[in-house]
Amino acid sequence: MVLLVLCLGHGRSLWSWVVNGRLCISRFSGFLLGVSLFILLLPVALLLLSKKQYTLQNFSTDKNFVNGIGWVLTELYKLHSVWFGCLAYLFYLVLFPWFSGQLFTDGGKRGYMTYKGWVVKHPEMDKKLEFLGFPDIMVIVIPHLVFVVFPSLMVIVGFAMESEMYRIHLLSLSGKKEDDGRKKTSKSRHDNSQIHRSSKFYIDKRWIRKILMVVCLVILYKHFKNSRTLVKAYDMNPLLHFPVYTLSVPLLLAYAIYKTSRR
Repeated sequence: MVLLVLCLGHGRSLWSWVVNGRLCISRFSGFLLGVSLFILLLPVALLLLSKKQYTLQNFSTDKNFVNGIGWVLTELYKLHSVWFGCLAYLFYLVLFPWFSGQLFTDGGKRGYMTYKGWVVKHPEMDKKLEFLGFPDIMVIVIPHLVFVVFPSLMVIVGFAMESEMYRIHLLSLSGKKEDDGRKKTSKSRHDNSQIHRSSKFYIDKRWIRKILMVVCLVILYKHFKNSRTLVKAYDMNPLLHFPVYTLSVPLLLAYAIYKTSRR
C-alpha cells in the first residue's frame, strides 16, 4: 500500500514536471516571437512618438545606446517591403499553423503544428487533442526560432546598416574629391589619398556584407536541413504541407540582399 502511494506520488510529480516543462517551453517560444515583433515595431513607435531623427550622422555625433538602437532599427524600417515581409512572417508563426504532418503511425487525419505544439484529431478517440508534443517543441519550434528566425532578422538588420554606411561613405568620398579639386597643396592631396586608401580597404570592399552573406548560407543550411528532417519524420511535401515555413526565410534573405545592393 505504501509502495502504491509512493508510485502515485512520483507519478503526479513527474506529470507535474512534464506539464510545467511544456508550459515553460511554450512561453519561451512566445517570448522569442515577442522579442522579434518588438524589434520590428520599435522603429515605428520611434517615428510616431519621437521628433528626433535617428540617423548615422546623428549617431556619429552623439554616440549613445538609444541613438544606436534607434538608427539601426530605423534603417531596417526604411526597407519597407523587407520590414513588412518579416512582420507578416512573424504574425504567421504566431497566428497560423506552421505545417501539417502525419503524427500517428496508424493513420488518421493529419495534424498541424503551432509554436505551442501539435493539434490533431486522434483516429480512435475521435477527439481533437491540442498542444501535444512537448519534445517536438524542443526539437522543432525552439531551434527554428533560435537558429533560423532570430538570426535571419539580425542579418537583415546588418544588411540595412551596412548599406547605409556604404552609401554615406560614397557621399563622403565624392565630397572629398570636390575638396581635392579646390585644394592645391601636395600635402592635402597626400592626406586625402591616405584616407581614401584606408577607407577603401575597410568599406569599399564591403567585408561586412560578405561576412553577412556567409552567415546567410549557414542559416539556410540549418533551415533546409531541418526542413528535410521534417519531410522524412512526418511524411510531408514541403511545397504542399509547409510552403510558408520552407520558403519565407530564404526569400526574405534573398530580397534583403537584393534591396540593400541597390540603395
